[in-house]
Amino acid sequence: MPELINVSDLNLAATLECGQAFRWSLQSGNGWHVGVVGREVWHLRQDGGKIEWNCSRGVSRGRPEAHASATDREPDSRLQHYLALDVSLPKIVATFPADDEMLHAAVKKHQGLRVLRQEPWECLASFMASSTKQIV
Repeated sequence: MPELINVSDLNLAATLECGQAFRWSLQSGNGWHVGVVGREVWHLRQDGGKIEWNCSRGVSRGRPEAHASATDREPDSRLQHYLALDVSLPKIVATFPADDEMLHAAVKKHQGLRVLRQEPWECLASFMASSTKQIV
């Protein structure tokens, strides 16, 4: 049975499919995004203002994975951290210069897109791969 997290200001599909991470795929027909965060397999689906999720911990060399301090938190806390749900997008947008029309147009067009808190190596690998991948 999936767990639920209430969210606002999040477009899960835009966030996971925008090209900032390559370890996510959308399962056809059921709306679930499946991805790997650390050594955990996550299943996420957005239904309006709620995220349905479940997570299974990975196995390394035949034994349960020893998790670092970032993964010692409860799964819903790890997910909220990864999706940066503790960051207020309206507060960030309020800091943008009022006269920057292009920036405000981009925010409006991509409303709910969040920057994932990926592990540093994954962020670097995604950045390097993005230079060779044709992302529109």
